[in-house]
Amino acid sequence: MWQLIDERGRQSPDDILAVDEAGRRMTFGEYRTRVQRCAAGLYALGVAPGDVVSWVLPTWLEATVVAGALDRLGVTQNPALHHYRRKELSFIACQASTSTLIVPTSWRGFDYRGLAAEVVADVRAAQERELQVIVVDRDQPVPDADPQILPPPPGNAERIAWVMYTSGTTADPKGVKHR
Repeated sequence: MWQLIDERGRQSPDDILAVDEAGRRMTFGEYRTRVQRCAAGLYALGVAPGDVVSWVLPTWLEATVVAGALDRLGVTQNPALHHYRRKELSFIACQASTSTLIVPTSWRGFDYRGLAAEVVADVRAAQERELQVIVVDRDQPVPDADPQILPPPPGNAERIAWVMYTSGTTADPKGVKHR
């Protein structure tokens, strides 16, 4: 995905990539720059190539930036369904060995920051390891840092880029790995 973001951002930097419901616009060039800066910000917070990062974000421009940044870093990303709650997210975080969870403070009246705290406690109790939480909101945007700190882009086409889970309505969610 990063290669496509990079290429399109260079070829048509002023063309519009997206417009959200609030009228905010993002060009391909801005997207490329924001993805690199977000990747650097996540890297500065300890997110590294090979990590598993789960995220629950509304379909905001910020979510597209996070997805691109995670691919630029070479992490395995797990976009989780917004209706997952403690049981499902804790199960996924444990099974997938999630190292970082990215959530909004709240969305549609639900406290995702509180949910993240519960998931952190569950992972600590079940696996005796820490889970980092990063909050991304429109008024608390994606992490941002100088892209010069970034490691080289991932070059391994065989790496697992995505882990997608089913809804888990009748049992625990089931995960599928994608390259």
